Amino acid sequence: MSRVDTVTPSPPTWRTDEILVGGLQYAAGVALMMTARVLAFTDHVRAAGSALLPGLRIVALYGADQIRFRAVLERAVLIVGAWTLVAPWTIGLADNDGATWAHVALGLVASATAVALLRIAGARVPDLVRSMTICDIDGARIEWRPYRGPMPERELCGIVPSVAGRLDVHLVAAFRPVMTAFEPTGAPKI
Repeated sequence: MSRVDTVTPSPPTWRTDEILVGGLQYAAGVALMMTARVLAFTDHVRAAGSALLPGLRIVALYGADQIRFRAVLERAVLIVGAWTLVAPWTIGLADNDGATWAHVALGLVASATAVALLRIAGARVPDLVRSMTICDIDGARIEWRPYRGPMPERELCGIVPSVAGRLDVHLVAAFRPVMTAFEPTGAPKI
């Protein structure tokens, strides 16, 4: 009987980075709305409208994102942030330094936080899904297919490192004893 190596599970990660980045995104939306208010008081109506609409959209998308994270909402924030970034030059506000720099700075913050939240979301794949992916790869390895026979474990050892960036290294290490325990059999008997 072989000994099964176990890997200690990593401690649960708090959503601190997600909360901080999301709070920064919300603050950028609120700051755009406050910039619109200041610009409206200084009789820069076009600049105020250009700041108010993206600010409202960012805050609304952030609120919807808190109900249930969807990557499409963060992509929408990225588009709104990019628009805010280039708006002074596309709608002719470049002569107003205050409005231009507010748009540029807050557009950059909104875009950067959207990209950061999309990156964080990519790392949020549940361990069960990661484990099932490894099981599926191993199942494809040991099963007989009409177009190829089963693959020996030593060939798989060459494949797994090539997809190491897409698979959790700790889960692959924990699953390796299972991979070596079940060597492929020949073709099915029909």
